[in-house]
Amino acid sequence: MMHYRSQWLFLGFAYITLILVISLVRVPEIQTLSFENRDKFIHFLMYFILVAWFAQLYKKNSQRLIILLGAISLGMLIEVFQG
Repeated sequence: MMHYRSQWLFLGFAYITLILVISLVRVPEIQTLSFENRDKFIHFLMYFILVAWFAQLYKKNSQRLIILLGAISLGMLIEVFQG
């Protein structure tokens, strides 16, 4: 059994909140990364970390698939709200 599971879940949901805030609140663009499609790279990295974070908390592949589909759905929902 994983120790401190509730704390890991809390941190994971805090990370989801951070993704929502970063995605939906307008902030001045910072030019720290200067390559083509950097926003796509950042999105991929954020969602990769999200899926990896929650996937380590669940053992069944079916649960991990739900996590992956949930992250994809979250990304699509954020795109709708950004539009």
